[in-house]
Amino acid sequence: MLTGKPVSGEIVEGRRIERAATPEKIIETVARVFGTEKEEVLQKRSRGCLARPAALYVVQRYSGLRNEEIGKIFGGLHYSAVTKAASRLQELMRTDKILREKVEDVISHVKT
Repeated sequence: MLTGKPVSGEIVEGRRIERAATPEKIIETVARVFGTEKEEVLQKRSRGCLARPAALYVVQRYSGLRNEEIGKIFGGLHYSAVTKAASRLQELMRTDKILREKVEDVISHVKT
């Protein structure tokens, strides 16, 4: 919504909004870090592949988009499914160190 527009100094999160990563950049980074193709990240039926939920999680946290918009990017997911997938991944990251490191790697690349 604010892409290409100056952000008012009155907006508390203005700097974070200005630097928000694009979903495309996040998805490409997830695909690279997880060693998969961009199409597989966006594919609905990717059982066992953690790249898709990782991309959903990072897009939700760092793109500034609403869950409804994120759902459209990922093949028409309902906004509540976006929240559920991100929550499940967060829970899994608590126990899976390798997954957590990969997601942190993605985040470090998209935040710059």
